[in-house]
Amino acid sequence: MNVDFNEWVGTGKLGKDPEIRHTNSGSAICTFSIAIGFQFKKQDKWVDGVDWINIVCFGKQAEAHAKYLSKGSSVGITGKLTHQTWKDGEGKKHSKHVVTAHKVKYLGDVNKSREDTSGENTGEDKLDDMPF
Repeated sequence: MNVDFNEWVGTGKLGKDPEIRHTNSGSAICTFSIAIGFQFKKQDKWVDGVDWINIVCFGKQAEAHAKYLSKGSSVGITGKLTHQTWKDGEGKKHSKHVVTAHKVKYLGDVNKSREDTSGENTGEDKLDDMPF
């Protein structure tokens, strides 16, 4: 039996405004990165660290997130983790992990007209304890 399970869940804050572009057929693609804080021990001290997670979403969801999210917005993400590889103009190989978002929940204080993709008002949840 072969079981395929790939679901990534996390919360973080946008490091910059989302970027939106459109395919030749007009479909929207929105990309942004979220910062996820963590602590690790370095010698005898606890040090704060940040991991950056690349997020992509498509279609109407992409258009909404490009409109309502901005640098510093807190979000909860559920999606599929993928690995992308490519070569630059000089033939050098590059790669990165990307989460294709299925659901983006706006956390913290947001305008009541901002709703997540399930149609629920997202202004009730708060995420004030992130260290950035």
